[in-house]
Amino acid sequence: MDCKLKFLFLGLLFVLCINSVSAVDSLNNMTLDSNVVLDDSNYIVDNTILIDDDVSISSENGATISANNKNTIFNISSNGKLTLSNLNLTNAKGINGGAIYNEGTLILNNCTFVNNKATFGGAIYNNGTMILNNCTFESNTVSVSGGAIYNLQDNLIIQNSYFANNLGTIRNGELKGGAVFNSGFNLKVINSKFVHNGLYNKDWYENGIQYGGAIYDCGGNLTVGNSVFGKNFIYGYTKNQGTQLNWKYASAIYTISPESTLINNLFDSNEIYSMASSYLKLKISNEGLSSVYTLKVTAINNTFLNNSAYNPVLYIVGNNSYIANNYFLNNSASKHSLGISIYVRGHSTVFFNNTFINNTGGNKMLDGANIFISKGGHEVIEYNYFENGNGIAYEGFLEAFPENYVTEESNVTIRNNIFNNSFIGIYLHNASMVNIDSNIFINNSMGIHTYIGNDLNITNNYFKGGNSVNFGTGIDLNTNRTLIKGNIFDGLKSNMGDIKGSCGGIIFIKSHYDDEVVIEGNFFINNEIFNRSGLISASMPTVKVSNNYFGNNTLNGGSVFDLDNSKFEIIGNIIENTMGLLFKTDSDFYYFNDVIFGENQITDYTGNIQDYTQFKNNASTLKDYANEKYGDDSNPIFDMIQEIIKNIFDSFNKKYQPPVEDKPSNSTDVPDNSTVVDNSTSNGTDISDNSTSENNNKNHNEDNIESNSTDSSINSDVDDILDKLTSSKETPGCDSGNPIESKSTKSNVGAGQSIPISNSHSSSPKAHEIEKSNVSKNIENNNYLILIIVVIIAIFALLAIGYKKK
Repeated sequence: MDCKLKFLFLGLLFVLCINSVSAVDSLNNMTLDSNVVLDDSNYIVDNTILIDDDVSISSENGATISANNKNTIFNISSNGKLTLSNLNLTNAKGINGGAIYNEGTLILNNCTFVNNKATFGGAIYNNGTMILNNCTFESNTVSVSGGAIYNLQDNLIIQNSYFANNLGTIRNGELKGGAVFNSGFNLKVINSKFVHNGLYNKDWYENGIQYGGAIYDCGGNLTVGNSVFGKNFIYGYTKNQGTQLNWKYASAIYTISPESTLINNLFDSNEIYSMASSYLKLKISNEGLSSVYTLKVTAINNTFLNNSAYNPVLYIVGNNSYIANNYFLNNSASKHSLGISIYVRGHSTVFFNNTFINNTGGNKMLDGANIFISKGGHEVIEYNYFENGNGIAYEGFLEAFPENYVTEESNVTIRNNIFNNSFIGIYLHNASMVNIDSNIFINNSMGIHTYIGNDLNITNNYFKGGNSVNFGTGIDLNTNRTLIKGNIFDGLKSNMGDIKGSCGGIIFIKSHYDDEVVIEGNFFINNEIFNRSGLISASMPTVKVSNNYFGNNTLNGGSVFDLDNSKFEIIGNIIENTMGLLFKTDSDFYYFNDVIFGENQITDYTGNIQDYTQFKNNASTLKDYANEKYGDDSNPIFDMIQEIIKNIFDSFNKKYQPPVEDKPSNSTDVPDNSTVVDNSTSNGTDISDNSTSENNNKNHNEDNIESNSTDSSINSDVDDILDKLTSSKETPGCDSGNPIESKSTKSNVGAGQSIPISNSHSSSPKAHEIEKSNVSKNIENNNYLILIIVVIIAIFALLAIGYKKK
């Protein structure tokens, strides 16, 4: 009984084998010209099946067709049309197309291609018309290009498809497209996923070239929408860790299409690296791109996460691109990168409403920007957000001579962006005609840094917080013809370190040419300066500072204005509630040159105004006074009158003014040979400390100190001066310990400012009577002196009139 059952089982098995061979034979031995429905069996194809007509092959539950790694399964002629549905094609092998070679029309619905191999097109080589919908390509391999698909024709559509673990491998050669190679026009990839596809070079020498871990496109008009690119890669193995790879790479998409569109895609954890002989994972050492390389591109609503390579995530070489509403998070680039998130070499690119957070790498000073623009122009960058990474770097065109004049206009607009916690918010190199307007800079080491350029407008920006060493925390400027207007600098800190000379500060200006830098209508509040830097530090250019407000700033060893060999005009500013120096230079090297200081209001200012400062070549003219000679004639009588009056006033001042201390504090002293016009101060300030003046145009009354006033109503050291006046033994009729009664007495200082005198000592009624008598005598003596002066002036005036008639 047992033997009969065994023979029956072997007979059934033989029948099944015969039926299977019959099915294979029926596919191999005929040209299919009708619809074929396969059952759920596994089919083996020993020879390639030629499709020369309109054929449809389908299966309800997914039949599998295998070539046992011997040959290609289907060859579609130019007259043929093949439609495949619900089929699995596996273990095929060929040169052009592992599973299918097409020169006609190929339509694929819900098909799976697994473990196929070829030289070009691991699963499919297409030189005809092809449409893919809801297909899966997995673990197909190629030795040159197109790990899953190699396409040469136009209008390819890949829709709702899945590409995983497809791979191109070679030994020191050229690889293109880990999943898809396309040279046809108008490729569309919609609602598809590309996961862990890549290119692997087994021995990476200098001529190893790899393009596109997922897609390589050299056709035109590439469109990728609603798709996902995750963990695609370019790997290489080299025995030499110093190997220089010699071209551009992209682990997700590489396209040289004249125009590309990327909409609503996700790029996650794509990377490029090499393996050294010690199996150490290294970033490649030339120009690897972690996600996308493209020419002109429209990129909208894409997300780039956790991508890493040598160069940035999105690399654009072309003009007129539009980048909007994209999100870049946690991407990284090598320390020598040209940027982290986006690199553009071209002009007229628009960046709108993109977000950049925690992207790291690149050179901290220049290259590590989220947006790096090279040789561009006419860019518009607006409403973007940058956090924990540098913001924008722009590099324009430069002619060798003169060194810092740009030959081509940049015409860049940067407005309404937010830069948060960056080393540099905006870096400009060789830029001209740049407008930086209405941006917000928060906690950056440098808000704006420029090097070589001209015609820069920085207007209506807000700088909040941030700390810099040896740079300008708000603006670090090395450009000509610059306007800084309407900005707010709030709560910034700057420290010079050990550097000599002017540097650092809230605004630091340095240029080799004399074009103007205008600082107008800005607010400097709650800032803190350390160790020799200034709120405004300048070296070389002509700087005009007007109508600014400086309030509540703390200057710890610094100053409001730190000027080295600069031509400065400081007009109409308000400086109040500030502690530290007003003017400063380095005593060893630098000096003030052509400084005009006028119509400024200084209140509640504590500290010296000038320290270790040299004034050179400053020419001043009295306000409303014509300092003019008529021809070569001179008037010795007028000169004599002027000299007599000067001697009288000098004698009077010497008799009634207190002795001057070596280093007066909280007094008013004017530096020599400067123009100081229509200013007002409060709380008594020392304008000059350890200062010198050299090589100035020395005329009579050369120091212009007209209409300046000092208001000492609060904590003024004028009280101390008056106390010294009343207590001095040389002062007639004054008894030490009995000061002038202050409640009803005012002293006129400056241009008619009334300053109440505080009463800080006790006194008896008798002492008050004596003091009142002494004051009356002083007033009487002063009246006699004034009368004598008036008589002398009248006499000399009459003599002068007579002299002139002669």
